[in-house]
Amino acid sequence: MHELIDQPGTFMNIEVYKDEAAFQSHLETAHVKSFLGKLDDLLAEPLTVYQGKALFGGENSKAAL
Repeated sequence: MHELIDQPGTFMNIEVYKDEAAFQSHLETAHVKSFLGKLDDLLAEPLTVYQGKALFGGENSKAAL
C-alpha cells in the first residue's frame, strides 16, 4: 500500500498477475469479495482500478516491484 506524496490521503496498491485470467480468478476469491464489499463504507470516493502492463522486467530488473 502506498500513499501518494502529492495527494495525502490518496492510496495506491500495486498487484501483479500472470494474466487477465489470474486477475479475474483473484477477484472471485472469498476474501477479495469480502474486502471489496466493505470498501464503500471506508472510501471518500469510489474505487478506481487502473490496469497496465510492465514496460520493463526480468528477474534482474531494477524496475521489479
